[in-house]
Amino acid sequence: MGFYRVPADPQLSTVALMDEKLHLVAAPGHEILRIPVEERVRAIGVYPFATYIPSMRSRQLVERWSVKAGARLRVDIDSQSLDVMKQAAVSGSALTVLPGPAIGDELKDGRLVVVDIDGMPLVRATAIVVRPGDEQREVIRELIELLVRVGRAASDDATPEIRWSHDSKVAGGAMPLSASATGAS
Repeated sequence: MGFYRVPADPQLSTVALMDEKLHLVAAPGHEILRIPVEERVRAIGVYPFATYIPSMRSRQLVERWSVKAGARLRVDIDSQSLDVMKQAAVSGSALTVLPGPAIGDELKDGRLVVVDIDGMPLVRATAIVVRPGDEQREVIRELIELLVRVGRAASDDATPEIRWSHDSKVAGGAMPLSASATGAS
């Protein structure tokens, strides 16, 4: 079983899809938090920004947001490491966009805050994939059902939403009996 950014490798079977929310975050007390919400998009280019390296899909998602929102980003840190970007934000040296699951603890203990800004949070789709033929394995079905239940029960923005795939390779067997019997998906 693995996690793959959408679109997934066609040689793998997608059993579930996960929507992660990506949030613009800053250290508490960061200057951008004192700017009125409606002016933040125009002001964001004044501050150092930490983001993914250019070849990563998440970087491209952030760049599409900035173009659509009319935000100019001052990228000072390019990284493949969520920890590098997170530490830049925690230290107050940069703003960054990170997935909810990566910042849940920092949000809870107050080391980071979500910056309210137009167009955020972004949603990044991730496929949960298996080798062809493994879609029907009981352990796979049980794990996905557990992930779906945890996602539905969560009340925080850090937990991604997970749902069963409607991939034709999965249909008719991988969906748990409780959901297929009720017509839920």
